[in-house]
Amino acid sequence: MAGPPAEPIDAGPRPARRDPEAACLLCAGLISVAVSVSVRVLERGPYVSGWSLVAPTQGHLLASTRPAWSAIREVFYQNRHFWLPFSVYSAPYSLIPGYLGRLWPWEYWVHVLVFVTFCGTLWTILEGAGLPFRAAGILLLGWGASPMLLSHAVEGYPWASAFLPHALALWIILETRNTSSRRPATASATSSSTTPEPYISAVSM
Repeated sequence: MAGPPAEPIDAGPRPARRDPEAACLLCAGLISVAVSVSVRVLERGPYVSGWSLVAPTQGHLLASTRPAWSAIREVFYQNRHFWLPFSVYSAPYSLIPGYLGRLWPWEYWVHVLVFVTFCGTLWTILEGAGLPFRAAGILLLGWGASPMLLSHAVEGYPWASAFLPHALALWIILETRNTSSRRPATASATSSSTTPEPYISAVSM
């Protein structure tokens, strides 16, 4: 008597199924952000606020008048003792634009760094949530729907850097939760072999 037919053996991982809705959301989000950011940059033209250039100017001064180690030490000290806002003595938004400005004079280095920081924030949120890039449409649509986020992403003063610590905290919390949920449940010998005694409260005694 013949036995049941053998089940087919899976030769390899199946290709990921394409989600047309996610692709449409991603395209709509990219178009929304690209158009909104381009309009802001083109309409602004060569005019930027003075506060946007305070930090890179200070960084250019330190990079031009001090050795690299002395400039870094000055930034880390003044960041905690100087009375002006933090970006005046900021390593990412003061020293880096200062050194880049020495290599290639351009007043928009700090704008590029702020934009990269904001994009890194969105990427951190995606990684923390465990979502692939094709699911980033909802984040891009939210970005494109917020005039404040669009403006902060392309201005020189690094307001957008305040979002990154929150995204990192979300990533750490979700990663810790996912790691703990993947651990196999282990029962101790005491809890598995003995029956727990009934609980006697102080009220019933």
